[in-house]
Amino acid sequence: LSQTITVLLVYFGENQQWERVTEVISYTNRIGLKLDVFHFNALINVHGKANQFDQVVEVFEEMKRSGVEPNNVSCCSLIASLTKSSDPHHAELLMEVWSLLRNRTPEMESDTD
Repeated sequence: LSQTITVLLVYFGENQQWERVTEVISYTNRIGLKLDVFHFNALINVHGKANQFDQVVEVFEEMKRSGVEPNNVSCCSLIASLTKSSDPHHAELLMEVWSLLRNRTPEMESDTD
């Protein structure tokens, strides 16, 4: 089910069907499925591709609030998205993410990143 949720998030996001994305997230909440790093990464990617930079930031912040540890994919996706933004507030987050990446060791990442 988790992989199906990820596929749906990517499909609806890439087709800019944001109401459907919201429906999928609501469904996961209703059935008690907690979003994982792959779900959050999918959301960061689709919002980034749509140049929805504030949404990228919101997804990343929600990820941290939910207790989901960003992995290298999360950080690189966030960096790739926000480097296209002209908002100076996004630069602060970029520095935070860059610091997070620099402080990681190879042992901190799993083979699934």
